[in-house]
Amino acid sequence: MAGEILSRPPHLALRKLASYNGAYNSVRIRLKGSAQFGDGLQWDKNMLSAHIPAHIFEHPTHVGGLDCRVRVPREAVELREYLTEEVGSTRREKHLGWPGLTAEFDRMAQAAFEALGQPTLSLDSAWGIFAQMSTIIEDLLDG
Repeated sequence: MAGEILSRPPHLALRKLASYNGAYNSVRIRLKGSAQFGDGLQWDKNMLSAHIPAHIFEHPTHVGGLDCRVRVPREAVELREYLTEEVGSTRREKHLGWPGLTAEFDRMAQAAFEALGQPTLSLDSAWGIFAQMSTIIEDLLDG
């Protein structure tokens, strides 16, 4: 488990970013006053005041925007799934890893994580677990 956590981009940060992204894109943008019209809406803007970003992302043409999404054909998705099965996910994991981390370091990190009893990671606990693992890894390197 630790090896997976350390050799790929940090899942805790990605989960937090996804949560923020979902919350931000679902909130109605507040009205900003317009001195010209005095009604709180900015009629001279290209995009709306008092909109929800996720709605505009989904239907940009409803507000005068362009739909710049790229449609991916189902066949391309199926081809990717087939190639992943044929080649395996290990090559993908290799390319998603952090630069400079070696298999040896990954083994040490795994051993350190297991030595701590594989504690549950959260945003509150991650730094303390990292500090404890660092001490164990230093000991392994000095060993």
